[in-house]
This record gives sequence, C-alpha cells and structure tokens, in this order.
Amino acid sequence: MFFLILKGRIKLFLGAILLLAFMPASAQLLERVAFSLTLPDGQTGGIRQRSTITKLVQRPEGIYVLTEREGCYLLSAKPTQQHILLAQPNDRREQFNHLFKKGKDVHLVVNYHALRPLSSEENEPARFASRYFANTVQPTSIHFSDNGKIVVGTALDGVFVFEQDQAGNYDNVPERFSTAGKMLPSNVIHTIFEDRSGTIWVGTDRGLATISRDTVYNLGVGPAFEPNWWQRFWGVEGPPPLYNGPVKAITEWGDSILFASNDKLYKIPSHPEELSELHSYDLSKHDEEALAEVKEILVDLNGEVWIAARQLLNYSIGEDQLRVIGVQQGLRGQGVSTLMEDPEGGFIWVGTQRGGLYRFSNDRYSRIGH
Repeated sequence: MFFLILKGRIKLFLGAILLLAFMPASAQLLERVAFSLTLPDGQTGGIRQRSTITKLVQRPEGIYVLTEREGCYLLSAKPTQQHILLAQPNDRREQFNHLFKKGKDVHLVVNYHALRPLSSEENEPARFASRYFANTVQPTSIHFSDNGKIVVGTALDGVFVFEQDQAGNYDNVPERFSTAGKMLPSNVIHTIFEDRSGTIWVGTDRGLATISRDTVYNLGVGPAFEPNWWQRFWGVEGPPPLYNGPVKAITEWGDSILFASNDKLYKIPSHPEELSELHSYDLSKHDEEALAEVKEILVDLNGEVWIAARQLLNYSIGEDQLRVIGVQQGLRGQGVSTLMEDPEGGFIWVGTQRGGLYRFSNDRYSRIGH
C-alpha cells in the first residue's frame, strides 16, 4: 500500500514538472501574438536577429525595412496581417543600395541602375544612372529630393545630380559638383540632407556645402575678402571659414541645422547667407568615443537628439545630458546604422549592424524577434 501511494505521488510530481516546463513557452507564445509587430514564431517577416538594417521608411501601410543581404520587408501596421518579404536579391551580384519615398510609392535602388517600386506592382522599374556608374565612382549616400531629382554623393568624385526625363528614367548625363571652381570644400562626401525649405546640405570631409535652386554655396571657405595694397604687400589672408572639418551626419533642429563631426555636434542657422554663428557641443567630455562611426542624426518631436554611432546616443541640448545605450543595456550588434521616428506610436526605430531591429519607447526598447 505504501509503495502504491509513493508511486502515485511520484507521477503527480513528474506531471507538475512537465506542466511547469511547458507553461513558459505557451505564455511566451501568447505574449508574442499580442505584440503587434511580432509573429507567433517570434520572428518579424523573416528578419534575422543578426541582420544588418540599412534603411527604414514609414508609410501608412507599415514600415519598410531594408537589410544588407536578406532583402526588403514590410512590417504591416495592422496586427492581424503578416509581415512580408517584398523583394529579395536574385544572386550575390544584385545589391539593394537604398530605399526612399517617391510620391505615394516606396522605391528600391538596385545596383545603382534601377528604381524598383514596392507599393505598386503595376509600375515598371525606372532606369537609374548607367551600368558603369557604380563601377567608376563609389557612391556613399543617395537622396531623392522634393523637386524630383536624385542627388548622389561619392567617396572621391563629389556630387552627381540626376534629373528625370520624359519617360520617367534617370539614366541621362548627370550634373556634377566638385572642388573644381571651389564649388565644394572636398570631393569626399559623407552625407546628404534636405531641409524643410528644399535646400540640399552636403556634408564633406572639409566642411559643408548647400545646393539651392541650382546654386551651390561652398561653406567650407572663408567669406569673400578683397585685400587692399597694404594687405596684399604683407600677405594678409582673409577671415577663416566658419567650419572646415569633417561632416558625418546632418539633420534639422528647429530653425537650425545640426551636424556631427568626429567628436562634436555643431548648430548653425538654416539659411546659408546667415552663417555668422557656430555653436558646438562637445560630446567627448561625456564619452570619449561617443561620435565614433556616426551614421545618422535624428531629432524627435520633443527636441531630443538621437545619434546612430557605435552605440545609440540620446542627447539633450538644453540640459547637456548624454545617454549611451549599448551592449550593456541589451542593444546588440556592431553599431547603429539607421534611425526612424514613429510619431503615432511614439517609438524610435533602431536598425543595427548585425544586431537586427529594435524599437525604443518610454525608456524601454524591445528587440524585434527577440
């Protein structure tokens, strides 16, 4: 009799252990189903946890996510719909270079030769540049401007501006801006940004330049200076430029332009003709390598500055406070590559290098598919 009771208790004990073992998986599954941007299997449309995210674009239908190798995904804004893989490279020779809005559609730049629409299946891809463009120059940044032009920055050859022809293609001969005629401070282009007024800001290795209505302003040189005979005799030079260092990322902050160098943030008026003041914010005093490998700057609706660098940085200009969010806080990968604000959801989306996709909200961030 004693052995029968003991045998029954052992079965009850083993059953309880099995129940506890399966409960967390079920609870985790339910939690993932409730999370609007995560599928029941814990993945988001096949985006791998170690993917490199290169660009994020938001549209009413959802968030377009461009990865370095896997392809382009659409994370649906509706929790009842699955997230889908929109485009995938056919082979290793096909590369997805960029993603941008063009009208009501989102276009994918393929091999710097085609613009593939993603929102509409009826439109045919438009031709972009020549087949030899990416082979002869090394593009570093690309921007689709409000006036319908495509602006491309390169590593050694300055800026190329492509205009759309009557057939809707961009494979005509582009206009080039370089150090020739002192149009640009340098031919090494790091970033391109367009402000609300339509002015294109070009960040080079030796300062800023702007393109406004086909007029280029070189802000990496000093103001115009006409020396008199005495100054010419003694070799007196004109006033120095306001700033002629590297410009790695640019954004807009109120009525000002905010840009990053290797160690500081700088703020200048958004009108090139009013560049008389330069405000600097030394982030190296908070963290020596804060701006190491900076890729993007984002200013959210609250005026907070988010910086994509080796780590995710959140900087308050008014309070001069810097928050560093990295591996110790759970943000994995080899650096932050791109940022995007979702004003409706109140999120900051963070794309990393070989660390997947994250979102940050209310001092909490969640890794997609984690």
